[in-house]
Amino acid sequence: MREHGELRISFGSCRRSPGTVEEYGHDALTAFADRLRTGGEDTVWPDVLLMVGDQVYADELTPQMREFISGRRAPGSPPDGEVADYEDYTQLYKLAWHDDPAVRWLLSTVPTFTIFDDHDIRDDWNTSYTWRREMWAQPWWKARITGGIGSYWIYQHLGNMSPQDRASDPVFEAVRAASEETGDAGAVLDAFAEKADKQPETMRWSYAHDWAARA
Repeated sequence: MREHGELRISFGSCRRSPGTVEEYGHDALTAFADRLRTGGEDTVWPDVLLMVGDQVYADELTPQMREFISGRRAPGSPPDGEVADYEDYTQLYKLAWHDDPAVRWLLSTVPTFTIFDDHDIRDDWNTSYTWRREMWAQPWWKARITGGIGSYWIYQHLGNMSPQDRASDPVFEAVRAASEETGDAGAVLDAFAEKADKQPETMRWSYAHDWAARA
């Protein structure tokens, strides 16, 4: 927060992962990070970075992601050309945020908040009851939706919460307990993710933060 009470927010959405320059052009998030990192004293920094949806594309894959998937399952295995489970999602986030040094630096430097949109899960996600019935009729959908929501909870949602809310969150507590007891909280996270999808009233993804001017 600037001394005169002004909050400067940089925001964007629908980011295409690196590796798609020919189709979509240069990555604005990488360019923004480079401008902040290499700019001089007159560079205007944001107080907050807000990324408002489609951080990753689970249904439109880059060549790097297709190569990763080809090492895990046979060509044409459903869902063909899309991520299938939690393991695929971890690689998707790795390519989007870790393997780009500029973006990795940016996220470690500027306070960042996110929210998902349809492509983080699948195009037109939850647009209708008919759509939901069709998806749950697919034998691969359970692993996909639990992987998508579970990875979102780890990679995005936890960072949106305040330290106090995170410490008191029952899912966070259950995941930590399972990790300490068995070293694997996968079953806990899968059960939470499935319930969050089938009973959306049990989970709230929205959040709010207040910024007060410095004294």
